[in-house]
Amino acid sequence: MEKLAALYTPHATVRTGPAATIDEFINRSKDNAIVHVAVHAVIDPRVPAHSSLYFSPSALNAAQLLKRLKPGRTRLVVLGACSSAGGLPVGPVGVGPFVRPLVANGVPAVIGSLWDVDDATAEQLLVSFHQHYRKGDDAAVAMQQAQIELLRNDSRGLRSVLAWAPFQVIGHGASPFPASR
Repeated sequence: MEKLAALYTPHATVRTGPAATIDEFINRSKDNAIVHVAVHAVIDPRVPAHSSLYFSPSALNAAQLLKRLKPGRTRLVVLGACSSAGGLPVGPVGVGPFVRPLVANGVPAVIGSLWDVDDATAEQLLVSFHQHYRKGDDAAVAMQQAQIELLRNDSRGLRSVLAWAPFQVIGHGASPFPASR
């Protein structure tokens, strides 16, 4: 998280451990253009609304997220959590159970993973994503650039489709930063 905070200093607020609570997430989400959440997620394929994001010390399920999140100035939410945009089939609800409440509450773009991911690999991809987004690329272009970087990496593990392909952009996430090119 330090690498991400450095990209957005002095406007970044980092909450880890006991300070990374549901209330902090809900309250800060409406006031910040970019929200990055790195938590554990569990998908409930039978009742997608019961799928949960695990904060300290408790979990927030998708139904609670829909009720508690209030529209604000958030332009992009990055869900750095396993299967946060997909995972197991979720039936008639369509898009992953965490994406729907965010979009329904006015967030124009959400990034999440389609399957379980390795924390270290996800960190490398998402830091690269944020570097490109900070330079003014919209979310889809920033993600594409980050995925290409992993695909061209010297490490065979990072070049694997399992490393770079799970994270997807849902919606349109124009960067609030001027393009640097």
